Amino acid sequence: MDAPIQAEPFAADVVADSEGPLLRRWLIAISGLAAVGTALELLLLRHWDNGLEVIPFVSLAALGVAIAILAPAHSPRAVHVARLVSSVVAASGAIGVFIHVRANYEAAPLDFRFTDSWPTTAEPIRWLLAATDTVGPSPTLAPAALTFAALALLAATLRHPALAGARQASLVEHSENPPSVLMTP
Repeated sequence: MDAPIQAEPFAADVVADSEGPLLRRWLIAISGLAAVGTALELLLLRHWDNGLEVIPFVSLAALGVAIAILAPAHSPRAVHVARLVSSVVAASGAIGVFIHVRANYEAAPLDFRFTDSWPTTAEPIRWLLAATDTVGPSPTLAPAALTFAALALLAATLRHPALAGARQASLVEHSENPPSVLMTP
């Protein structure tokens, strides 16, 4: 049986591999700083009045664990766990943006500037006012900081060296078993 064909690396891959560890460390650091900053802001705002307001703290704690797992990661499992956690945390931040917009929408009739005009305001305009913080008490983009921190960590997992063995095995498997193509006359 012939030896598997090894593809020559592209110049861009060689550059990416040499700069990858530095970029990865910076992305992990940015994620950690964003998470700490978001946690401090939530603490200063006393963002824990109900169960829904505790979710960002749980998400930040999970993100902290994922950062701690990914920073020294040498196994594919650690990278996959960090990817999963950061994906869930990014989604929770996106859901948080919607929750803040909805809270602003629901509080709008209580705003003295809109009490009389809110019932006659067109629905798209109502949602626009709620989304742009014109009405309501909730900062709509604040939960996006959580999504930013999670996406920075997710980016740090891309082309992670711990996954190189899995990528290489996949390349070898595909070179030994090329996909069959169904050709019709």
